[in-house]
Amino acid sequence: MDRQHSALWDDDTREDPTTVDTRSRRHLLGTAAGGFALAAGGLLLPHWLGDEAEAAEHPVRRVQRRKEKKRERQRRRLEKRRNRRRRGTGNNQARAPRAGAAWVLSFYAYNDTPVTTPNGSEEIQYWYIDNDDDWKLHDATQVANGTSSGKLGPDSELAGLLIVNRGVFISAGRSVTPLDTRMMVSIEYGGKMTADGYEGGQFMLREKGLYQNEQVEVTGNGSHFTIQRLYDVFHNGGAFEKVFNVHFRPA
Repeated sequence: MDRQHSALWDDDTREDPTTVDTRSRRHLLGTAAGGFALAAGGLLLPHWLGDEAEAAEHPVRRVQRRKEKKRERQRRRLEKRRNRRRRGTGNNQARAPRAGAAWVLSFYAYNDTPVTTPNGSEEIQYWYIDNDDDWKLHDATQVANGTSSGKLGPDSELAGLLIVNRGVFISAGRSVTPLDTRMMVSIEYGGKMTADGYEGGQFMLREKGLYQNEQVEVTGNGSHFTIQRLYDVFHNGGAFEKVFNVHFRPA
């Protein structure tokens, strides 16, 4: 092989047409893709179009925001459940979906403060958990000395009474332990009621299990409380109504 043919052979080896075409195609595709961004619907859009879409409230951006808000709502719900477990309000309490619920909670509040005691009237609020895991105010009533409220609820599977002037929250929910028919009762004080539950308080009573026709008495924060669980009431819709009497008076 002479030198001229050898040089041609070397040139062909260094620049094989197949290799050059393959590299060129990859380079072209890589360069083209570099100017695109993946849109919410799975389409490739140029970066400049994505910027304009965001500035002009393009549907692509609205879809992205809806997905972000949905993820944020799911994160908040999970965090609320974790917070309730850390605080103990719901640690051993279950909540079924409100539609077709297996049980609902109702309360009667008794202000056993002597009639002669001045300024003994109390505002009673009924709070419940909704399907978004937010605590919401449902009923509110004023209970004078020596009187009782009408039925508060039933509206939820995890609910409670806030005795406003005393800053005390009494909650009840069903145990999650299989075959455990008790209702778990807690009393907290010193906090405030928010959409995330009773926050910043301390426990006077923490998840005391009560069967039907049982009661518990607790004294604390200058007050005496008696929580009575009455017999369940069965409704035609299939739900059991868990009924409680809540008595309170000065200690």
